[in-house]
Amino acid sequence: MTWLVNSAKWVEEVVLENGLRRALQGPEKLLGEIGVREGMVLLDVGCGYGYLSIPAAKTVGSTGLVYAVDNDERKVMRLARKAEVMGLKNLRPIRSEAWRLDGVPREGVDVAVMLYSLHHFERVRESLEEAWRRLKRGGRLFVYEPIKSRFAGHGTVADEVLELGSELGYEVGSLRRGVLTYRLELVRP
Repeated sequence: MTWLVNSAKWVEEVVLENGLRRALQGPEKLLGEIGVREGMVLLDVGCGYGYLSIPAAKTVGSTGLVYAVDNDERKVMRLARKAEVMGLKNLRPIRSEAWRLDGVPREGVDVAVMLYSLHHFERVRESLEEAWRRLKRGGRLFVYEPIKSRFAGHGTVADEVLELGSELGYEVGSLRRGVLTYRLELVRP
């Protein structure tokens, strides 16, 4: 059990918080690819320590807003401290489950992102449904996930998430499959 706790801490500190991840998958590049720009409202579901939220807050600027949601109070508090130190008044760290999205207004979000977090959610269907409720008409949800069959069961199946999104009323904007991960864009009509 100690090994498991230590390995989880290693993943957080070494993988999620170091420059290697940024070099391999730059958040600024990702934000550009999905069309985030000044003045937008972005929702980062499963934000962790703010890997995407902090650059997003800089990108949307003072006229935009970023809701950074995670169910881990420690991560949310750490992100709130980072935002305060950096003077990011447009970043709103929120402790909530993905299937509730407490504190995020309905139909107030331009772009929502679930960056390698969906497979951690207890209630996948309800989480996608809540994201739908938070999106404006024409708003887009981007799901980035490991491909389950290529990570020993860690991840999701793109076709299942796509089908679930269609059942909930999303339109498919795009699906890009990589070797180890996929990116699904769902649109609220």
